[in-house]
Amino acid sequence: MSDTDGDGIGNIADSDDDNDGVLDAEDLLPLYLVCALARDIRDGECLLSQARDYDTLLLDSDGILYFIYRDSPEILRWDARIGHFIEPLVLSPELYFETLPNFSVFYFAEHHALYVGYSGGVITRIDLQDEIPYEGLFLDSRNETDEAAPVPIDATPNALVVRRSLPDRNSEYMSYTLDGELIDSWISGEDDRGVFVAYRNYYTAPFCESGFTIEEASSIFVSLGSQSLPECAHGAGADLIPAANRVRAYTPVYGVIDDERAIVKMVTLTAPRWGVDMLYDLYSDGDQLVLNRYFNKLNLVDVVQIGRRRYGVDFLVRGVHAVIVRKQWDYLEVMYFPESTLQKLPDSQRYSGLF
Repeated sequence: MSDTDGDGIGNIADSDDDNDGVLDAEDLLPLYLVCALARDIRDGECLLSQARDYDTLLLDSDGILYFIYRDSPEILRWDARIGHFIEPLVLSPELYFETLPNFSVFYFAEHHALYVGYSGGVITRIDLQDEIPYEGLFLDSRNETDEAAPVPIDATPNALVVRRSLPDRNSEYMSYTLDGELIDSWISGEDDRGVFVAYRNYYTAPFCESGFTIEEASSIFVSLGSQSLPECAHGAGADLIPAANRVRAYTPVYGVIDDERAIVKMVTLTAPRWGVDMLYDLYSDGDQLVLNRYFNKLNLVDVVQIGRRRYGVDFLVRGVHAVIVRKQWDYLEVMYFPESTLQKLPDSQRYSGLF
């Protein structure tokens, strides 16, 4: 006797075979957990299986995944909290086909917005706080024909930082208000000792003694100092992974440090990600993926067996939301870990697009 959801009630007697909260009589695909609603299905198949071949995957601070494709202006959106797709976003056809396929999408939690950088020199903004998010023009530099296209790279609560490559291999960094007005600019290059002065982003800057960054209050660029080596705390450089609160960071050699560059805890991690009160680490044990979660004072909370690596894995953490996406041969598996859950999640909360 078939029992799709493993609840001890056979499908014949079970009014909700896949235990997705939608009764079989109203469920478009009653045997598949993530395919109950019309927006989860396309051309008679689970959309989660069709979403497999994405080029970029983003996670926002509401726990929503964005599946981005080079060959489509449509951005699919999956709400990990409920395990269903929501209304997709559609990029401007004019801008998309004008620059196809050279565009990039960025998410900045400080603005809760997506920014789209088109190779033609346009940056657009999608404010996710709007009831119906739409793509609006943020910056248009198409008339500056001799300049490379600007690319969003960083954000503070009050400004967006974009970078433009210059012909002499240096770069111009510019800060803009949320209305697209220029605030300040900085040309990167070497200092008077011939040492390259690197840009340190908003989260990394508290742990660095060299380079330059954007000041939060004024949104202007300021120097952090010039050392003989352009490195950050303990020589971590680009390998330093800061927490969202900017008071802790992970370095490969010394583990977790604070913003005074003191060692908090010696720990070696493989793929660390910071939540609000948690530090996650995804690593391989043979051909199996394992997730460790550290809470509060970096005490190990639990060890979660994820499964085999298969064909590709994305691991994203944003605020209290952690998501692991595994590419299988012809479908996706999405695993959602809300930070408030301090124990292994039941298998029913592993969303599979197998159809």
